[in-house]
Amino acid sequence: MLKTIPPLDFDDISDMLVTLGAHASPSEIHGYLSGLLAAGKRLSDKQWLEEAQVLIDADNEISPANQESFICIYANTLASLADENCGFYPLLADDAHPIATRLSCLATWCQGFMVGFALVEKAVGDLSDTVNDALHDMAAITRVDTELEQDDSNSAQGDYIQLVEYVRLASMSIFSEYAQSVATPAPAKESDTMSVQNLFRNRQLH
Repeated sequence: MLKTIPPLDFDDISDMLVTLGAHASPSEIHGYLSGLLAAGKRLSDKQWLEEAQVLIDADNEISPANQESFICIYANTLASLADENCGFYPLLADDAHPIATRLSCLATWCQGFMVGFALVEKAVGDLSDTVNDALHDMAAITRVDTELEQDDSNSAQGDYIQLVEYVRLASMSIFSEYAQSVATPAPAKESDTMSVQNLFRNRQLH
């Protein structure tokens, strides 16, 4: 585990992907990788770079300089998921972006997580109720694309923050359950992993 986990910067990674002519977003890549790791998948640098090249579907090959960046993304994601201080955060656009953009990034991240997790689901075996519920809620988040997108009020901002926190805690909880060979972060409290539907009990999900 890294002693100091360097932060990932959404805009820097986005700029790198643009130069590569990639057809994937930072959130999609990070969500996909998080799903793989949470399910217990581990990759060498060479394996991850090959996986990343396919994932980003880029017009150009990943250059040696950018290879280091992708390796850093892998190391950061694994280390933060295993962080006993719960330092994991989904890679999303920051609050300088409109809430519609941030919500789109969160939906894309959740979709990537589910795809990455599903690729190693058979190796994981039967899923617990906790994991099934978390994946179901992530699927619901990918469809929250109407009222919250169009509402830039403080209430909408608060709802978005709660969604991000739910996804953050759910991801660490899944990692803790299926990747204990790497680390065993403290499980999230039941109150922290409330259903997404409860977060939006006063809103209609579409």
